[in-house]
Amino acid sequence: GQVCGLGFAYQAPAEAGRLVRPSADAVARAIDGALSDAGLQARDLGRVVSTSGGLPGVFECEAAALARSCAGVPVDRPGKFWGEAHAAGAGQALLAALGWLSRAGAAGVPDAGSHALVLATGLRGSASAAVLSGAPVDPA
Repeated sequence: GQVCGLGFAYQAPAEAGRLVRPSADAVARAIDGALSDAGLQARDLGRVVSTSGGLPGVFECEAAALARSCAGVPVDRPGKFWGEAHAAGAGQALLAALGWLSRAGAAGVPDAGSHALVLATGLRGSASAAVLSGAPVDPA
């Protein structure tokens, strides 16, 4: 597989005192940017892979952004199965998505279609998204 689109966004927190201040707007803008960079629309995605294993605040933020930008696309949260990985969650989600894309059709493997979106939501208003393609990388 390969990365075919990237999106990044930041929204300054409205409250300075809270430790966890994710931004649904930043997450949606990162998703939209990654899809635009890849030349795709949400309907072209087979799956969204989130870094959040259900961390309060982050989970709700992502859910709101996904409802806005990727309504109807199945969402997987590897952290629910393997445990919340916090900063390592982005790598965990990226590897899970690449594994699912490369093993499409194998028994027990979630169907990721030909493209998956990996979402990394920061605790303080940052967000990153990457669109991955299951197509083999051309070595040339």
